[in-house]
Amino acid sequence: MRVEKMMEFNDIIESTNKVRGRMQDDLSRKIYDCRIMNTLTYDYKYITAITKDGVDVFCRLRKMLEPYINKYDLIIDGAGFYGKSIKATLTDVEWTCICDRRVDGGEYWDIPLLTRNEAVMKYPQAVFVISSILYGSEIENELICLGVIINMGKILSEYTKADPKQYYDVFAFDKDEVVADVGCFDCESILQYFNYANKGYKKIYSFEPEPHQYAHCKEIIEKGGYQNWDIYNYGVYDNNSKLYFSSNSSSTKISNDGDIEVDVIKLDDFFKAHEAPTFIKMDIEGAELAALKGCAETISRYKPKLAICVYHKPEDIFEIPEYILSLNPDYKMYLRHYTNLVNETVLYCE
Repeated sequence: MRVEKMMEFNDIIESTNKVRGRMQDDLSRKIYDCRIMNTLTYDYKYITAITKDGVDVFCRLRKMLEPYINKYDLIIDGAGFYGKSIKATLTDVEWTCICDRRVDGGEYWDIPLLTRNEAVMKYPQAVFVISSILYGSEIENELICLGVIINMGKILSEYTKADPKQYYDVFAFDKDEVVADVGCFDCESILQYFNYANKGYKKIYSFEPEPHQYAHCKEIIEKGGYQNWDIYNYGVYDNNSKLYFSSNSSSTKISNDGDIEVDVIKLDDFFKAHEAPTFIKMDIEGAELAALKGCAETISRYKPKLAICVYHKPEDIFEIPEYILSLNPDYKMYLRHYTNLVNETVLYCE
């Protein structure tokens, strides 16, 4: 077992050294190093080091906790990324437990892991720190009768706005680009293309799997009178099939529990019948690696410019750059980070 673990560790070191060697500037190498360390430790100081304005949201949380430390039971609500980050970052705080809506029990990082109901019953006078951005208000309403609640999710939601130059501040774009917009959602990223990349283009192919968002985008394109901008109601993946998606106000993603069945396609098959892209942008909620695998032939043959999100899954920062280099080892790579939170890290390849 120890030999196997050492081999895994050596593989990681070899992979990161290879990828880091393709990063073209100091900022890219800093972002890469910090994302790797955050993936391995969940310590949020590494994200703070790369935020666009240097915002330290955990310093703000620490100050809010001051009146309650060593006086109350302190409970982290939410065992997702931000819950783990609170535990890993505020190491001087003694946490009573972590709770979530549904858990398997046991311990997490040496403290008990309970359901929310169990935690409320066992520690009715505790201070609950809510870590969810998406469900923070809902959870706060659920816990409001307890008294002291710190809604960290509400604090985090203040910093979600991304830099509008995202995807477009590394490359030079000309008026003959053929753009593959993978994950259109609300057309915003392509509308920003006209502001920050180039007002001209040869062709835009947009892909949006969620039916209502697709219809919304189609209406924007038609009302705007945009020529040579086509949108398809497909998800993009490593095969041609149907998958289930779940959707909320900010994203659509593949989920076995999803209630939307959509068609997914391989870009390699799509571009056999359409002009090959010169630029591919991907933001598809964790399906980026699968979509790249379905586009392997196109990337290997045409070497389009790439702007790929690498923050949805912890392993993305390892796997996506390495896979792209396996398709074309001549790619030069850059990383940029566009919010004051953990999200919106983009890998650029040219």
